[in-house]
Amino acid sequence: MPSASHMIFAVFLLSSALSKALAQEPGPPSTPPPAAHAPVVVLPANAETELQKIDDKVVTLQLDDYAKRVDSRFALFAHHRTFLIPYSYVTDPSESTYAPYKQLTANKHDYYENTEAEFQISLFLPVYRKILGSHWDLNVAYSHHSYWQVYNAHWSKPFRETSYNPEVFFRRLFPEHYNFLGVSIFALDAGYMHESNGQIQIASRSWDRLFTRAYFLRESYRGVVTVWGRMPVNAQDDQNPGILDYRGYGLLELSKAWEKITLETQINIAKEPGVEVSVSYPLNNAFRWFVKVNKGYGQSLIEYDRDTTRFGAGIALENYNDNR
Repeated sequence: MPSASHMIFAVFLLSSALSKALAQEPGPPSTPPPAAHAPVVVLPANAETELQKIDDKVVTLQLDDYAKRVDSRFALFAHHRTFLIPYSYVTDPSESTYAPYKQLTANKHDYYENTEAEFQISLFLPVYRKILGSHWDLNVAYSHHSYWQVYNAHWSKPFRETSYNPEVFFRRLFPEHYNFLGVSIFALDAGYMHESNGQIQIASRSWDRLFTRAYFLRESYRGVVTVWGRMPVNAQDDQNPGILDYRGYGLLELSKAWEKITLETQINIAKEPGVEVSVSYPLNNAFRWFVKVNKGYGQSLIEYDRDTTRFGAGIALENYNDNR
């Protein structure tokens, strides 16, 4: 079985080889991605002046703008979608982990209720630009995803599950974009991620992965493909047997914006997949109304091998997929 250091080296070599291949054989330049929050406008004769006025008011997805922000003294970026869903309904939450506590005479109610709150905070921070004069930047990221039984007063409103997900990764940007397998790639990541629910003993769930992630455009769609490999673990220490059947070997994310409405889809590349579909609409300059539906496996570490259905509504922060 390969060591962790061998796997890290192999993933980095694979990503470097892919980036070199893209750089050596660029396809025809693609149309630059639209402004992340730009409204739909009919361009007047003085279009350049008008576009400058628009650009003064919004944050664009142009890579030169991104580079300037990365070079600033303080630069904290959105990573995955950040949201707060005060009402989330799950059809069949798992209680098996806490079954022994339910036998106590003082505990007369279900540990889990079907209604709970759900929220996620996800950010990344650039650490080092142009490592050793290369095209690669070093970044760190952190995503925090919680299911909170805020309506379950009988059990003191516990956090049913929390996922702690730090990442360290290299990123290369392709300012002119490159065509690869019919899509226009504008960024490539390669790195390491850890995911844990922070519990102990039988309730503990964690795993470590090496990953490569590509950001691409195709016509009016934006997408992210992440492919990962699980780092070696002894069978007796495996807290998540069979997790690759449910969380799989990667994640496909697609989004499309129709004027103000953004539709996003996530699909686990797995034997027993899970699907997430969300729709958002502007609330104000920073927030959006947000509705999300999940179906299938791998929604959380504590019940990764359980087929569940979930839907909820709340608010989310804007990100680069959105128009205003």
